Amino acid sequence: MPAQVDWIIPGQVIYQRWWGYATAIEAQQVNEQVHEMFAEYPNSPLIHNIINAQGQQGAELKLHEIRKTYTILDDSRVGWIILIVDNIFLRFAANISLQINRKARIHFINSIDDWQSVLQERTSTIDWDKMKVDLISQFEANAKLY
Repeated sequence: MPAQVDWIIPGQVIYQRWWGYATAIEAQQVNEQVHEMFAEYPNSPLIHNIINAQGQQGAELKLHEIRKTYTILDDSRVGWIILIVDNIFLRFAANISLQINRKARIHFINSIDDWQSVLQERTSTIDWDKMKVDLISQFEANAKLY
């Protein structure tokens, strides 16, 4: 699967790293995994998502399927969704499909280096001391293998 998902800050921030070409089945598997992660922390008021799709070539999903695939967006605890997308078509599709859910708080950034400062500007509830500082570099190393 061209994606890895894990807690970068347990119970508060999920980090997703996508690469290559994603199929609809793979997107559904990630959605299910994120649902399971939310269930691990039923008392977390908001759970934010960092979605890094830099270098992702594309996705098999059609625009109208994206919203149906990502049912996690219906969870009231979805916090900020920070997207790093350099493929203009994926960025457009993500922007359109996420805006359908008017509750979604979305912010696009150009570099993975900016996610922490962007999230710090938008919320003060995150316990930064719990951050897995090596997670992004580990995921980046895995993405380069493909």
